[in-house]
Amino acid sequence: PASFFWNTGNFHFNLYELIIAPTGSYDAASPVNAGRNYWSFDTVLAATWFDPARGTEISVVPGVMVNTMNNATSYRTGTELHVDVLFNQFVSETTALGLHAYGYHQISGDSGAGAVLGGFRGSSLGLGPALSYIPAAHEGRMALSAKVMWDVYARNRLEATYGLLSLSWSF
Repeated sequence: PASFFWNTGNFHFNLYELIIAPTGSYDAASPVNAGRNYWSFDTVLAATWFDPARGTEISVVPGVMVNTMNNATSYRTGTELHVDVLFNQFVSETTALGLHAYGYHQISGDSGAGAVLGGFRGSSLGLGPALSYIPAAHEGRMALSAKVMWDVYARNRLEATYGLLSLSWSF
């Protein structure tokens, strides 16, 4: 609900707050649920250095997510620290190739009557390639991005491969 942007030279900053609402269906007896069934508050500060002359972009995006209790399971996921890092190099005016990474660490343990395994703090690291395309025909208003990241480390979390395809449009 709140986002603040500022820049100086090639440096760009964005401080924002995300609120994740307990939307979607939830059934404690189901092995898979579409909803989280609890509120989360994620405070993020993004910092980007972009040199248009070189076509080089480096971003670091750390955040802290505080979760509330899931009353259906009496489980509260601990506070989470996450950071995304990316390096993109434009190989043409419209296309960039990149290397993206993420880190995740629970800075406080899980709690509540449903936390039968105790504090159970998770952590993981992932890394992988990325591709960005900004069509000249849309004058920079549209961007298409794709990336895949493989977990290179995971503790108290499932190891996984993450894929993301995003389309953004600036009005």
